[in-house]
Amino acid sequence: MLRLAWHDAGTYDAKKKTGGPNGSIRFKKELNRPHNKGLEKAVAFCGEFMIKP
Repeated sequence: MLRLAWHDAGTYDAKKKTGGPNGSIRFKKELNRPHNKGLEKAVAFCGEFMIKP
């Protein structure tokens, strides 16, 4: 769960001031990135607490 939060927050771009811990990791495009491998179970666990797109 900590890794999930870390990887979601790690999308922040200081130059553009975009990204950050916004729950975007729940989308397949973000979740399928190589560095997010193995986080599917954590996202599924949180699924009932997250707002569905």
